[in-house]
Amino acid sequence: MAPDPFLTEDQLVGVLTDLQLAEAVINYDRLQKITNKRDFKDTIYNLIFKHYNITAEQLSDNLDYYNFDPKNMERLYEEVLSNLSTLQSEIQVEALTNDTIAEDPKE
Repeated sequence: MAPDPFLTEDQLVGVLTDLQLAEAVINYDRLQKITNKRDFKDTIYNLIFKHYNITAEQLSDNLDYYNFDPKNMERLYEEVLSNLSTLQSEIQVEALTNDTIAEDPKE
């Protein structure tokens, strides 16, 4: 039986992509010893759940539902990885562009 609320595959991929990005920020923050990791993680996760209008429990219920089909779940995680790879490429292009602008001798 489908969970309530039911997240579509696209919604689930969006949530998982955002959670992976959050983990990267949390780990960077931890390495820099900027904030209390637990409070920071809770805050970021709560923002993501609020954005998608779900709770951690509802996400867990949806993951349980989708995990009944491991091949489909693997495909969804491949989409998450593709999203992250695309974001990484966009950031790298932007960083190179900003570096080029900063080094422009005309300025």
